[in-house]
Amino acid sequence: MAGGLRQGVPSGKGAVLLIALGAVVINLPLAHFSYYDWRLGRDGVETSATVVETHESEDGDDHFVRFRLDRELDPAQDEWVAEVDQAAYERAEAAEVIDVRVLPDRPGTYEVDGQQQSALPWVITLVGDLMLLGVVLLYWRARPADTRLRLVATADVERCRPGPLLERRDDGSYVVCGDVIAIEDDAIVLDAGEHAVRVELDGHANPVGYQQPARVTGRP
Repeated sequence: MAGGLRQGVPSGKGAVLLIALGAVVINLPLAHFSYYDWRLGRDGVETSATVVETHESEDGDDHFVRFRLDRELDPAQDEWVAEVDQAAYERAEAAEVIDVRVLPDRPGTYEVDGQQQSALPWVITLVGDLMLLGVVLLYWRARPADTRLRLVATADVERCRPGPLLERRDDGSYVVCGDVIAIEDDAIVLDAGEHAVRVELDGHANPVGYQQPARVTGRP
């Protein structure tokens, strides 16, 4: 009787969906940022914004300008902040205006004169992708091989020494040894090396836990 998996790695389709979802979640913010950056370069308009405030970091290495766009571009009259280089900072402080390229329909997408671009979105995405790659590699190593052999147990499952074995006897039965990679309601799946072998217990006992080596005899 085939029951639902209680332990083990996800099924192939399920794992692929989870990995794909993880890739979307990790890369979507950067893709979103890149899309609007592309739109800014194509559809953005040049304007002069009113400088509301300028301030530097305590060590004087970082320079920030707080500004407000014209009401035509930003009816809400929100205040926006950008980190700029020292030359642009000094110009903004002296003139009390700063040149800005902005999307007319999206005032929060802008680039100001001398703006310092942060590499943080790229770094976060790269770290996330590397972590996802590590998960993929772990899944690839832990995934069960193709289950080409299905057996019905002829005796209770036994504990054994680690190491895969798939041996066919003269009478047509099989002896299988390997780690338990899945436990179902009335079946187990063993990693027998090149193949995973699913064994229906057919009422026989299984005292061996998940990821522990087991030995079982059975017939196709």
